[in-house]
Amino acid sequence: MIRLELPWLPPTVNHAYKPGLTFDSRHKPHAKIELSEIGRSFKSHAAPYLSSNYPQELRIFERNKPYFCPMRFYFEAIENKGWAAGKAENRYKRVDASNRIKILEDSLAAAGGVDDSQFMAPFAMKVQGLPERTVIWVYSLEDEKAPGIDELIHLP
Repeated sequence: MIRLELPWLPPTVNHAYKPGLTFDSRHKPHAKIELSEIGRSFKSHAAPYLSSNYPQELRIFERNKPYFCPMRFYFEAIENKGWAAGKAENRYKRVDASNRIKILEDSLAAAGGVDDSQFMAPFAMKVQGLPERTVIWVYSLEDEKAPGIDELIHLP
């Protein structure tokens, strides 16, 4: 198992990609997804950051091996301030964890020199904490036991 950390959060899919349409040879439409400027910026910084700061750790990656990569996203606040006083309808802020996974997996795959199809089970957790950042653990599913849910929640 290795632990990697980015000093920022990945953008949500709403900001990382711009949707569009393309047509196949039979003139049927297909979704075409391109990176937005924000998405390109994240990928152009995240993969090199991981490569330069974790060269030894990234050696865990091998082509055609399965990996489990739980991720923890630290947000400044995940609860609405007015909740306790009854001034907010929802307890939790609308900050997404799950829709940040794809661009992070793409960046991790680029840094590790593997295909993101090798990441077998996405797991993302949001927590409150400063500084805002992203922590990723990587387990080789062929070489080690993956943690259970209780262990995942309490990873250091």
